[in-house]
Amino acid sequence: LKVEGSKELIEHIKSKLPPQELAHVNFVERRKIVAPKVFLSFGWEDHQLAEKVAKELMKNGIDTWWAEWEIQSGDSLRQRIDDGLGTCSHFVVLLSKESIEKPWVKQEMDAGLVRMLDEKCKFIPLRYELSHTELPPLLSGRFSPEVKSDGSLLQLINDIHGVSRKPKLGNAPIDIELP
Repeated sequence: LKVEGSKELIEHIKSKLPPQELAHVNFVERRKIVAPKVFLSFGWEDHQLAEKVAKELMKNGIDTWWAEWEIQSGDSLRQRIDDGLGTCSHFVVLLSKESIEKPWVKQEMDAGLVRMLDEKCKFIPLRYELSHTELPPLLSGRFSPEVKSDGSLLQLINDIHGVSRKPKLGNAPIDIELP
C-alpha cells in the first residue's frame, strides 16, 4: 500500500492503522503545490525588455514581482523589495552589459544568492546580449539562458514550471524469438 499526502495526513493515517500494518505501507510526503513566484531584477536601461519578460511570465502562470507593478507612490523601496525577495521561489536577474555593473542590481543579486544558498529560491541569471564568459565568477558556473530580442522565453518558462526537456521514455522492444 502506498499513501501520498501532507505530513498531517500521513500522521493521521498512521494513527488509525494497527502497528503491525505500518511496516507494509509506503508513506510518501507531498508538499502542497505552490505556483512559482519570480522576483525580476533588472537595470533601468533594460526596462522595456524587463517589462516584456515580466508580462510573458505572468501570461504563462508565473506570478512575477516587477518594480513597476509592486512599488506604489509613497512606498519604502527597500521594504517593498524585501517583501518581493522574501516570497520568491525563483530569483531572475536580467543581465546585460549595462545592468551587470549597476550597484542596485548587484545588491539584489547578493540577496538572491543568499536566498539560493538557504535553499529558499532558485537563482536564474538571464542574459541579454551578454556572453556567458562575461558573467561574474560566482555566476559562471550556473546555466544562464539567453533572452533574444524576439523575447522568446519558452525554455525559461518551462524550467520555472519544472517541465522537463527530456523526451518521454518509450516502450522497450519485445524479443519476438523467445525460447
